[in-house]
Amino acid sequence: MNLDMGMGMRGLSLVLALILALILALNLALSLIALRGGGGAGGADADAGISARTGAGAVAGAVAGAGTAGGRRDGKCVSVGSSSQVAMAAISGDTIVKRLPQEGNTKMALPKRIVKETERLMTEPVPGISAVPHEDNLRYFDVEIHGPSGSPTIDRRPDGTTGGIFQLELFLTDDYPMVPPKIRFLTKIYHPNVDKLGRICLDVLKNNWSPALQIRTILLSIQALLGAPNPEDPLAADVAKSWLEDQDKAIATAKQWTKQYAKPAEK
Repeated sequence: MNLDMGMGMRGLSLVLALILALILALNLALSLIALRGGGGAGGADADAGISARTGAGAVAGAVAGAGTAGGRRDGKCVSVGSSSQVAMAAISGDTIVKRLPQEGNTKMALPKRIVKETERLMTEPVPGISAVPHEDNLRYFDVEIHGPSGSPTIDRRPDGTTGGIFQLELFLTDDYPMVPPKIRFLTKIYHPNVDKLGRICLDVLKNNWSPALQIRTILLSIQALLGAPNPEDPLAADVAKSWLEDQDKAIATAKQWTKQYAKPAEK
């Protein structure tokens, strides 16, 4: 009797051990699936960061000191009402599809909104601006903006070229369009509403942002800001002080910076 009970207990223990082993194997398999499908996605997005060239968090870090992408901590920033004519060099829808990363990369899930905006930059070009997404990160754009005519951001050069092409970087976060793009100047510029780190004080990048606005709208507003500095609502306090005390001298300095740092246009 005792022998039979002992054998029965050992058999039961063996069954329980097998069940436990199966449960552990199933949990391990589920963990591997989750790691490939979910963990990889998070890692890809985190590594993509803010800039495909300058590293994760470049633009975000640059704007952090001013509170938001709009700039100042006090919640006030320049309001730009004018719209200059601008062009966007971009990529057609077919090219975007070809540039999408291969299976397994979460950038495959690029929102239709971003794809359509990029297509529009190509189909409705206006002279003055280019915005080209990176092949390995379609949320990150290399931007060039021509200074508007008659502004300190234009420099007529002896060789016939026109200075005043400014480089910027723009990044669309996962929350776009509910939040504005992250954008800053890479080219040094003497402007009361742009600080030394390239951060821009502009109302549509902060409190006046709306999901109805687009990349195109933002870049048009920034170009208009180049032609209409507002020292009364500055981000660069020293530049604004110079602008208010001696505007002619400040404009001369701005033109000198344009000549020194901005790219020349073709003849």
